[in-house]
Amino acid sequence: MTDQTVSKFDLKKLTSIVPCTPEDYSDLRALHKMAINATGWHFYSLKEVAAQLSEIDQPDYTIALLNETVFLAKLDDLLVGAASWRPSNDHPQTAVIAALYLHPAFTNGGIATALIQECEQASYNAGFRWISALSDLNSRPFFAKLGYEAKGYRNSKCNQSIQYPLQVMTRHISTQYCKTQNVKSANANALSQMPGVNE
Repeated sequence: MTDQTVSKFDLKKLTSIVPCTPEDYSDLRALHKMAINATGWHFYSLKEVAAQLSEIDQPDYTIALLNETVFLAKLDDLLVGAASWRPSNDHPQTAVIAALYLHPAFTNGGIATALIQECEQASYNAGFRWISALSDLNSRPFFAKLGYEAKGYRNSKCNQSIQYPLQVMTRHISTQYCKTQNVKSANANALSQMPGVNE
């Protein structure tokens, strides 16, 4: 179902969200590199983009995947998006969205929102009530639309001497949100109670 006549409205309905398995890791790496090459140059220096790309081929990348819950968005057999979450290292009630990336040809079709909702639902079911996104500079407006609020910056943990900034964005996960996309009203009073997140 890769016919280019498919509309953005139809795209989300035609996409399946499925758990990632080790057999998907090769395609996942390729998608991640494609996403960085498509958007990273607008927000990061050449050295910072090169550092991000180099991390994908490192053994630590696979180790991170094994310690995260990863969801894939597939259009038939084509991998078009991925997102992952894990428990916070510092805050027992907080989950962390560790990654989100899309195939450049399938942006603005609701796939990223569906992936984040899957991560939020899974983390809520696991007992977490706060969620923090480690957002690259390109993704900040997207997370803001979903009700996340900026909580500062942190530098990435890079295998090279080069580091690049990530925006820490946080919101409360409510029962209401897990049933609807209207997140801002659910966060109005809760966000002020959130401790600083330094993942």
